[in-house]
Amino acid sequence: MDDALEVYGRMSEKEIKPNTTTFDILVNALCKQGNLDRARDMVSDMASGGVASPPEFRESVIDIFKKAGRQEEIEKTFP
Repeated sequence: MDDALEVYGRMSEKEIKPNTTTFDILVNALCKQGNLDRARDMVSDMASGGVASPPEFRESVIDIFKKAGRQEEIEKTFP
């Protein structure tokens, strides 16, 4: 996971814009690891970068946060 996040960080340095698939993979992996704070930050990056979040992605992430008692927090992050 650390390698994937490192590559994600280098993408902006090389002016490569992450797409929906990039965010989907990273956010879901972070959620599975229980790293909800970093997943939330990634969703925020996604929104601020203008990358659309498909309904199934939103539902999946919201469900994970809901199970952790943090649903309201993540819903505020999605545009």
